Amino acid sequence: MITFKSIKSRTLSISFLPISILLLIATFILIDQYHKLNDLKQIQKLTEVIVQGNSLVHELQKERGRTSGFFNSKGVKFSQELSTQRSSSDKEIQTFFDKLNRIKTAEYTEAIDSDFEAIKSSLKELPTNRGNVDNFSGIVDDYLKYYTQTIGKILKITRDLNVLVKGNYLLGKNINSYYNLLQYKERIGITRATYAGVFTNNSFTKNLYKRAIEINIESSEYYKNYIYYSNEEQLNFYKNTVVGDDIDKTESFIKSAMENSESQSLNINPAEWFAAISGKIDKLKKVEEKQSNQLIEMTILYYQDALFYIIITLVVATLVIAFMIYYAIYHSNKIVKPIKLAAYFADEISKGNLINI
Repeated sequence: MITFKSIKSRTLSISFLPISILLLIATFILIDQYHKLNDLKQIQKLTEVIVQGNSLVHELQKERGRTSGFFNSKGVKFSQELSTQRSSSDKEIQTFFDKLNRIKTAEYTEAIDSDFEAIKSSLKELPTNRGNVDNFSGIVDDYLKYYTQTIGKILKITRDLNVLVKGNYLLGKNINSYYNLLQYKERIGITRATYAGVFTNNSFTKNLYKRAIEINIESSEYYKNYIYYSNEEQLNFYKNTVVGDDIDKTESFIKSAMENSESQSLNINPAEWFAAISGKIDKLKKVEEKQSNQLIEMTILYYQDALFYIIITLVVATLVIAFMIYYAIYHSNKIVKPIKLAAYFADEISKGNLINI
């Protein structure tokens, strides 16, 4: 027997399907946005560690350059500077590990986790490397290679960060710009160490000349890539920052050395060289710091956008579902009410009670 209650239930059940579909769609959207939100939070934390790692790179680059001058002069030059620089490097290493210990690298990709393990292993060798330098054992190229390899391992994380931001074109483009800037700055750092050895010896060796040519080619390639990936604001800041006497002197020293590459007396003061190219690197560091801050700000902004989208989705879905439920109840009542009235009249007529009709 069909009752008014069953009629109302069947009327309401018609609305159940669209409400369920809407609820299912909203759930899928929220789950997807939650994963994106979590990924962006992880990227934000990792970016902060990477930026700190690149600050460590800056100090290791200076230590590498001073190590070259110290070793090649048998301790006559750069002794005090190297000691001071090692202290600065140690402070950055401690800060780097403090930030690194706040994240679980295993939660990221296998490559990123492997990168951090390689960095830890490499930094453990630093005291031994320094001790051998102080004892002037072996050859300087081996010690400079250690710094270059360690720095390379730290920089590699920035490249691997790109894997985590697939689908986000602007963030990926900024990471590529930042990465190529870091690699270009690293090549300038190697140039500093290479020519520190050249000017300390007052002449090129065959290996140093070859290395100077190679590093010039490498730095040019990374600079071209940096130009390609950078936006107008970044390029303008670079052009307005990396200018001045330090840059002019650096180019002048290199040009003079290459033009007299076969000379046994280049007559360029290694301390003046180091000061000039360090000035250039410090200016590159300013560009690096600006772009690292932009990168962190971008990850924060995308995180906030994702959070806002989740909140909006929740609010809209709740309001729409509430409206659909209200609409279904309202219309079911509109359908049942005249049926009830018709049934009442029919019942009265069947009883012969025409007065109440």
